[in-house]
Amino acid sequence: MRLQVSRIFLMILSVYVMAIFIPRLYWMVFDEGIRAPFVQYSSVIDQFIVMDFNRKDIYTYDEDGNTYTMKESDELLPLFNYRRLAARGIMPDSLKGQPIKVEEVRKNNFYIRIRPYNVQPPEIRLYPLLESKPERGQLALPENYFRINERMEFINAGANVIQPELTQSFTNALQENGFAFPAKTVAGNPSTKKPFDEGYFIADQKDDLYHVKMIEGKPYVRNTRIPDSIVVKELFISERTLKEFYGVLISQNNHLYFIMYDDYRLQKIASGNYNAHRDNVLILGNLFYRNISIIKDDHINVYALNRNYEIIDSYQQSWQTRYQKKAGVVSRYLFPFTLTLQSDKTRFVDLYFRFNLQTALWVNIVFFIVLASWIGYKYNVAWKQMIPHLLITLMTGIFGFIAALIFSEKS
Repeated sequence: MRLQVSRIFLMILSVYVMAIFIPRLYWMVFDEGIRAPFVQYSSVIDQFIVMDFNRKDIYTYDEDGNTYTMKESDELLPLFNYRRLAARGIMPDSLKGQPIKVEEVRKNNFYIRIRPYNVQPPEIRLYPLLESKPERGQLALPENYFRINERMEFINAGANVIQPELTQSFTNALQENGFAFPAKTVAGNPSTKKPFDEGYFIADQKDDLYHVKMIEGKPYVRNTRIPDSIVVKELFISERTLKEFYGVLISQNNHLYFIMYDDYRLQKIASGNYNAHRDNVLILGNLFYRNISIIKDDHINVYALNRNYEIIDSYQQSWQTRYQKKAGVVSRYLFPFTLTLQSDKTRFVDLYFRFNLQTALWVNIVFFIVLASWIGYKYNVAWKQMIPHLLITLMTGIFGFIAALIFSEKS
């Protein structure tokens, strides 16, 4: 009896292990790879230019179906490819009747990518607060890190001791501005590789959003007074010489906003049916346009906005997912479920299942019949002893079938 229980346990354990590695090997052999197209609005022809990496015959085309070589596509997106065009001496002197200077192009260009795993990721809740006005004009990482529980507490990283003066001054400044401890969200850009420092944006227990930074060793605290209807899910702060916005805010109802330098005004960005935990966002900016791409598993929505953030054009393209192609269809019948320890949607390690029980049922039945025939008749094993093996095979298909062959009564 004990041996039988041990054998069943080993079978179940083997099923889980095989559910991780067999599908992984399968996709290493058969996965064709799917890349979302890169779509950007052209300031030359006032159309979207599509770079489709999944098509071997056509690399770049526009909305009318006209195709272009790589060199031609560079010239249709001069603001995005200005370095390449300038190096070849063919950067246009003007666009849309406006003189073009490389310095202005560089200043107005920006690139922001937000992936699902960037939203509410695992983090160590200790943050460095840089001096925003350093004496010698060069940003430097401090020795002190802060955390916000019942107060804003600064800790010296080298000595591992609390800094009472900084703790008291910043805690008092937050309390005076109505901050409700502890913090729900703390977002900043703790890097010295940026033109200046804007500190952190911090959401409190009342969902009010505060701007906090250090200026000449003193606290700078402002309540941004965002509307009560907007609740922060995540923030992405990025200091830029353009000084048009502090960063991107994602609300709990999956809307995107720029936090503007204009008194912290929230500028809503076109985002369609964006889902922060599933979709990728790519935001490109230049002298004339803001290009917003919402990239899902099976399609992309792109919006071209003018500098007043009004939609001037939109584009959509869909494609087959991995599981809609031939290899994917076969996998859905072959594997009743698959298991991974990581997901491209999050940085948390966990057990991530994908079930195909309905489509794989008939294949499971085939493995069930084959196992019953092969073991039952060839080795003349009693049916009673085979019941656990058969049930596991019926439920788990190919994984249970292999495990039953390995841990059968005869073997």
